[in-house]
Amino acid sequence: MGQQGEWRTYTTKDGLLDDALEVYNVHVDPEGQVWFITDRGVNVFDGTSWRSYTEKNGLIGRKISCSLLDSKGRIWVGSYTNELGDGGISIFDEGEWRSYRRSEGYFKAAHPRLLVEDPQGRVWVATSTIPGSYAAGMAASTLSGVIPFAGLAYSGFVLAASKSGLSMFSNDTWTNFDKVGPEPPFDYVSRLVEDKKGRVWFTTDKDKLFCYDGHAFIAPSAKEGYVQCEIRDIMVDSRKNLWIASQNKVMMYDGDRWTVFKMRVIGDLLALTSLRIHEDRKGEIIVTGMEGIAVYDGSKWRSFDLENKGAYSPSDLATYHSMFDAKGDLWVYWNNNFGHYDGSTWKQVWRKLDSRFYIDKHDRIWVPGKKGLEVHRDGKWETFKEYRDIYGFVEDGKGNVWGGSNDGLLYFDGVEMDRLQAGSGIPSSRTRFVTVDTQGNVWVGTDAGISRFQYADQR
Repeated sequence: MGQQGEWRTYTTKDGLLDDALEVYNVHVDPEGQVWFITDRGVNVFDGTSWRSYTEKNGLIGRKISCSLLDSKGRIWVGSYTNELGDGGISIFDEGEWRSYRRSEGYFKAAHPRLLVEDPQGRVWVATSTIPGSYAAGMAASTLSGVIPFAGLAYSGFVLAASKSGLSMFSNDTWTNFDKVGPEPPFDYVSRLVEDKKGRVWFTTDKDKLFCYDGHAFIAPSAKEGYVQCEIRDIMVDSRKNLWIASQNKVMMYDGDRWTVFKMRVIGDLLALTSLRIHEDRKGEIIVTGMEGIAVYDGSKWRSFDLENKGAYSPSDLATYHSMFDAKGDLWVYWNNNFGHYDGSTWKQVWRKLDSRFYIDKHDRIWVPGKKGLEVHRDGKWETFKEYRDIYGFVEDGKGNVWGGSNDGLLYFDGVEMDRLQAGSGIPSSRTRFVTVDTQGNVWVGTDAGISRFQYADQR
């Protein structure tokens, strides 16, 4: 690797807050600065030197629970203190921090849980009366390419578990919502999407669905055809229609009326316990469930059973994962099952897997497992028993794949696979995270510092 680029390790001597930082998230701002959101505060690398921020020089607190890089290049950090403390939001803008505390009336509760920006540039924060760590929110947030130790990157916008409500920041003004219409304060806010009329839709606890029209929250109307249901997933398709997957039905809202599709055995329509809803490149809607998948082409549904139909339980929802490959094929993983849909046929291609998977740009599928690393390439599966503890993968701009583990850093150059140990560029074999920034640099966190690999043609 010395012929391709150069490793450099940074420690507290260079400005890190700690050599064994737990990095929750990584953001690269428009100026190319790399922001590391950690368990000790915030570290920033400007390409030459490091800066650090804690409660002593800008943050409300170093107990960070959420972060965001917004469309204007601002860094947002949510901090909590203790159960009776004074948490809030710190925003880094134009070279300085601005802080908004609960005690100053900006929020209904002291503990921000997660931040998200909607397509119109409004930033939403869900707050809670109960403090929670960043790790508690990662299971429901979109990470910027960061693969934390023993963790996974999840898809979808999910705000937070909350006991108090929701706040919105727009035009430098905060608006608090502790009620949605006549409803009492909601316990949590989940997915957020925007429809064709610019309305932002939220799901809340107790399977409530609401939209924000720019002025107030509005609940969907039964007069428009909406049916109360157990919401599992929501999505807006390429035509800006809103879709909802529920326990036994799928609903579509075109901006004026709701269409309800009941998931029961009628002709080719499968009795489906819906989990997730997707749209493929052809514009077809794909609903995945514990019994198989159902596909809607705009006029009719067709469905595909799993080979071992009925072998699932609701607990499998927690281990669900899906990805589209470069050809537009959908790959789906349930607990101990793996399936592939190529746009016309469904095949259960692999069983007894025990982890989520990653698809790189060359359509290689990487599945870490207890018996070793499973890699699908050129239509065949290969098992690498020596790689048994890989926890996640990222791909750099040159197509090389990196994976973190407790026993070194996996590196695959498209031909050969290797494991980099302490002394071969990284200071320790115990890696805590691996990510690739927008400039193509590979960052690896260990328990002895953070290392950066920079390719020779990028220096």
